[in-house]
Amino acid sequence: MPDPRHVQGVGNIAPPANPMPPTGAGSFAQAQPPLTPVTAGSAGTPNPKARKPKGSTIQQVHGQRTVKQYPIQEPELEDLFKTGVAATILFSASAWLGNAFVSILVTLSLTTGLPDKIISLWSIISMVSAILAVILFVIGLFFVYNGKNKITAIKKDTTF
Repeated sequence: MPDPRHVQGVGNIAPPANPMPPTGAGSFAQAQPPLTPVTAGSAGTPNPKARKPKGSTIQQVHGQRTVKQYPIQEPELEDLFKTGVAATILFSASAWLGNAFVSILVTLSLTTGLPDKIISLWSIISMVSAILAVILFVIGLFFVYNGKNKITAIKKDTTF
């Protein structure tokens, strides 16, 4: 039997299980008569005039699959975390230095009237930042590869 507090197309309009009792004389809060569902027939019967949902509908189909779970020790987890943090920091620093390299080159190419000494100094700084960006990027790739090797070792140590 359907829940009498819910009528399709109308929603939850029935009162709560314990309506609020009157609070006493002189109070503005008074007990209200319980609301009743508006239906075409008896309680629980759907309203024939209720609007039906329009548009697309989603039908959920639940599936299953087998997933392997790998036991990992806390030191291994911390090591993987540190490896990921190191790679992230190295990639960020590499991107920052690469941006500095491009920014210096663009600024030097758009600026006129600078002395040759300043241009050569900033050209050296831009080249150093480009070389450092490449070096940090390669070291970051090493950390990513190292993390991948650690995960592969954990998988090889696990038997099913």
